[in-house]
Amino acid sequence: MKFLSKGISGQTEVKQFPGGWRIGDECLMFTNKRKCYTNTYTVVGYSGKYFELRDASGNLYRASELRLFRSREEAIASLKKKGRG
Repeated sequence: MKFLSKGISGQTEVKQFPGGWRIGDECLMFTNKRKCYTNTYTVVGYSGKYFELRDASGNLYRASELRLFRSREEAIASLKKKGRG
């Protein structure tokens, strides 16, 4: 899903955030690192520092780019790199 907005010139531009994330992308974030539990969230915005995410229940969360993952395997691999897995 692409987020379109009209700039000053009236042309439509696609917003892309750091890490290649876009509005509507699904990401995973740890809910419990010790037990390797993750949950799926949808990117709904970016404040310049934090991503705004919504879960399946509609709750809003804010997280930095370092906490977002594209797959569960990628998330678990990051824990193993840090010696936690």
